Amino acid sequence: MIYPNINWYDAMFENFTYNSHYAINASGGGKVARYYMALAWDRDTGILKDNDLNNFRNNIDINRYNILAKINVNLTRTTRFDINLNSIFQDYNGPLHEATSIFNSVMSGNPVEFPMVWQPDEEHQFVRHVLFGRDSDNAMANPYAEMVRGFRDGFASNIITQATLEQDFGFLTQGLLFRAKASIGAEASNMTSRSYSPYYYTLGEYDVVNDAYTLVNIQEGSEALGAPANSNSTHYRSYYELGLHYNRTFADAHDVTAQFIYTMDEDRNTSGSTIEESLPFRNQGLRGRLTYGYKGRYMVEASLTYNGSEKFHKSHRWGLFPAIAVGYMISNEKFWQDGGINRVIPKLKFKYSWGRVGNDNIGADRFLFLSHIGHGGPGYIFGQNFNNGYGGFTIGRDANNDIQWEIAEKQNIGIEMNIANIADIQVEYFHEYRSHIYMKRENLPPSMGLTADVYGNLGEVESGGIDGSIDIKKGWSNGLFLQGRFNFTYAGAEIRVAPEPNYNYPWRSRVGHPVNQTWGYFAERLFIDQSDIDNSPSQTWGVLRPGDIKYKDINDDGVITADDMVPMGYPTSPEINYGVGLSIGYKGFDISAFAQGQDLVSFYIDRAGVSPFIGRRNTLSIVAEDHWSVDNPVSETFWPRLSTTTNENNLQQSSWWLRNGRIFRLKTLEVGYTFPEKWLKKTKAIQSARVYFSSSNLFKIDDFEEWDIEMGSNGLGYPLQRVFSVGVHMTF
Repeated sequence: MIYPNINWYDAMFENFTYNSHYAINASGGGKVARYYMALAWDRDTGILKDNDLNNFRNNIDINRYNILAKINVNLTRTTRFDINLNSIFQDYNGPLHEATSIFNSVMSGNPVEFPMVWQPDEEHQFVRHVLFGRDSDNAMANPYAEMVRGFRDGFASNIITQATLEQDFGFLTQGLLFRAKASIGAEASNMTSRSYSPYYYTLGEYDVVNDAYTLVNIQEGSEALGAPANSNSTHYRSYYELGLHYNRTFADAHDVTAQFIYTMDEDRNTSGSTIEESLPFRNQGLRGRLTYGYKGRYMVEASLTYNGSEKFHKSHRWGLFPAIAVGYMISNEKFWQDGGINRVIPKLKFKYSWGRVGNDNIGADRFLFLSHIGHGGPGYIFGQNFNNGYGGFTIGRDANNDIQWEIAEKQNIGIEMNIANIADIQVEYFHEYRSHIYMKRENLPPSMGLTADVYGNLGEVESGGIDGSIDIKKGWSNGLFLQGRFNFTYAGAEIRVAPEPNYNYPWRSRVGHPVNQTWGYFAERLFIDQSDIDNSPSQTWGVLRPGDIKYKDINDDGVITADDMVPMGYPTSPEINYGVGLSIGYKGFDISAFAQGQDLVSFYIDRAGVSPFIGRRNTLSIVAEDHWSVDNPVSETFWPRLSTTTNENNLQQSSWWLRNGRIFRLKTLEVGYTFPEKWLKKTKAIQSARVYFSSSNLFKIDDFEEWDIEMGSNGLGYPLQRVFSVGVHMTF
């Protein structure tokens, strides 16, 4: 108690938790009407330890209920009506703070400063509150107190209703169909939080001989939960679609389809706090599509989309976006069939597409053709005694009637093939050139006197890559079957035009580099001694000492500044993504696995977030085991010189903290057994039954061992959990 040594993680977290999932569905109907209904209940719990200090629970406990109903009705022989109802309800109970915040405080908590809770001394034997520990300066958080000092409970619902009406106009002309859709969704949530202020105590005096101590109250608290604090939000969404569809084959050779569709959608935030947030978001669009195919060999498609957005001035509100595509199924040619090639390659198709796509999702701002002007700017005073004054205005945004759609011109060329009816292969090369990208003008001089940032459709980005997949399916007469899928995507994007400042050095420019490229200082090594510091280029982030990071003077001007920052590492978004799945079965037994990975990606360690001893923070084991010190004066360690205060020099974004973000992870593994039908016939009720065991996040392969890369740059968030499940699936 007097000399605590707390493992905050073990004290506050369980090693595992139990979650459950239950589902049941039913379907049926006849020629006129059909239905499908499904009910599901999920219960997810967290790994926070409940305590007996309070009369409420603070561990995460989420109950989620999903109700799905689909009804299809033939109103007449040519009229069909479908309605889908999907409702999700969630009941939540959890700690006052987010679990990630709690976990962060645990990992930063100092194990020796104070106990979680003091045992009462003689003076406080009969107090009605908990005596939480804290440091004498009342500066450090007690992670345990923060976890148990309150709770949140709430309810959320998401209800979506979609109705579709189809009318077959085949009696007018064969293949003509009218379809109308309406989708209405309402999402609402309400969260209530209640908390009390903890009483914090620190050690006053300690009698070593009698092992007795006195406590000092350093912060008054409250002995009861305070009044509830409520927060709520509601969203209403609607989507409407009217369309004519035409699909007909002439002379068993000419396949013709056509579509003409009108759409309108609205998103209303009824809990918006500003005028703009409370106004409905609305978009409209018209699109037409025409396709032609000849005997399944030659295919051509053309489409035209005309969309309107509320964000732009009426002179740029509507955008016209065309697209074309062609395909050639060479495997349907007579020579392919007669020559026997189809026995080896039964399918081979070449395809190409080109199109322009518009994007109005260019930021949170709306109505960019309107100014943002408010009160509170510098004013002026006048009069003989300067007793009269008027406040000025602030300009948050200048009106810009020229803001318009971002345009992406896309091209794809690809091939589809099947080999021996076993493997389906698809490979595509894609290219995209985006222009009119909404960006801030960074090349305007201060002499223009502008108080608000100026934006425009100024940027251009070129991207491209390869996307491919292989699907394998094979069965044998002895009951063995094999299914597999491998997909791979490489995508890179480079900036071609950007409104940058006039940099003095070419390596500062983002043009020609990936969109998510980062810049940093090149860390040469750690300073050896004071002489090394005195004879190196000046670094102006505080007083330098041996063991601090030494940066390279790129422009050779004798001082390290922003002009010495260079592009380094891969982009922060992976350029390669891939996945592989495999299923094998034999006489009722089956095993399946799925793994995925990423490559050509980098990330920086959050050096400020994991800096040891700052605010008496705890230290990671990797820092304790591998840092520069007088006894370990090496120039290459994980952590440079330790400090109890913030060392700005060592916190600069640099190659010292750059890491490779490649990772390969086994996401899921499942083993199951399906009972033979002859066993189930005896029950006269069960049509099929399968039991299974599954697990997720079993292992990973990467170049970074300090924490899981998917947790982010500091690894102090809520941990990625390994999940094991046992279940049974039955059909009656």
